[in-house]
Amino acid sequence: MNRYFYYLVLTNMLVNVIAFVPRVLIRERYQGTVMAIVICAAIETLLMYLFINSVKHFPRKGTPEIFAQLFPGWLKNGLLFYLSFTWYCAGVITMLAFTDFSRKFLNPHMSHTGIIILYLTIVVLVCVLPSDRILYLLEILLVLSVPLIFFLLTKSFFNKSMNWDNVKAVAMYYNKVPAWTTISAGTYIFSGYFNIAIFNRAFDQLKSKHLWLAPLLGVTIMVTTISIPVGFLGSDAVGDYVFPWVSTADAMRIELGFIERVMFIFVFLYGLIAFASMIFHWHVSFELLKGILPLTRYSSRRRKGILYGCLAVYCASVLWSGYFMNDVRLFKWGELWLNIRLPSEMLFVGIMVYAARRLKN
Repeated sequence: MNRYFYYLVLTNMLVNVIAFVPRVLIRERYQGTVMAIVICAAIETLLMYLFINSVKHFPRKGTPEIFAQLFPGWLKNGLLFYLSFTWYCAGVITMLAFTDFSRKFLNPHMSHTGIIILYLTIVVLVCVLPSDRILYLLEILLVLSVPLIFFLLTKSFFNKSMNWDNVKAVAMYYNKVPAWTTISAGTYIFSGYFNIAIFNRAFDQLKSKHLWLAPLLGVTIMVTTISIPVGFLGSDAVGDYVFPWVSTADAMRIELGFIERVMFIFVFLYGLIAFASMIFHWHVSFELLKGILPLTRYSSRRRKGILYGCLAVYCASVLWSGYFMNDVRLFKWGELWLNIRLPSEMLFVGIMVYAARRLKN
């Protein structure tokens, strides 16, 4: 089961190619993005190491069970609600971003609300499944998509339209100190390990073996996320694009088979990754929320009613947000969430380290 940990980390890394992270990093390409790669990798490697070495002391236990051993009810419920809301927002932001992306590039005639309802139906039906089944589904999606994604990324580096002078121009700003927003966006690429907060229930013994692969892969994806759009679109012009990676994919051609335009393959592959990301974000959020609710007091029928009510609130909030959001507001809210997420992640890791030490004593 240890490989599923890396699946969670890899999915979170890949999905950020189409979300807000590339826009933030590319916007700050002259103001600290290059240095941020090193800083983000160092921060997240430390957090990941501390987290995994703490969680492995609680086999087959999720965060609700761990917090129940440590804290009084009011504090446990407050922390679980905060973490649940934080990861719920991660799924919402990904869904709204992919909805906007789909409407612009796939079906501009379909209503915004209609696309959200379609995506909500799929995500809600799957996110309520047991954790092990979601991991099996994630493995299938990655097996289908990752080889082709790797092929496209490799082709792009050797494409004749790739201008390495533009990449070198950005790399010359390596001595610029990054802003907090840049670090917050960059660290999100590495934060897929957070999902172990719930998926640890599916692991008998989570091991830190080969943990060095995760930050190495994260740095590779982070460099790729920045360098390829800059190389294709230009070091200055790349900042004018709302979805720089989609425009980059549309600028590529593959002279193999019957598909020439890369964008259609790109949309399909990252659609699979985006759905996987939304599903496990909401699954983690929903399971954390269930840890607050006193479900054991009620009958089976009433428990289902409460849980369905929570899912209805999830869906209604997305529909309400989607109705009022546009490109500018969505990006600002996404940037705000990224800035809040990093200290929240640090707090959570600190609590888990405290829990592990308390268990030893």
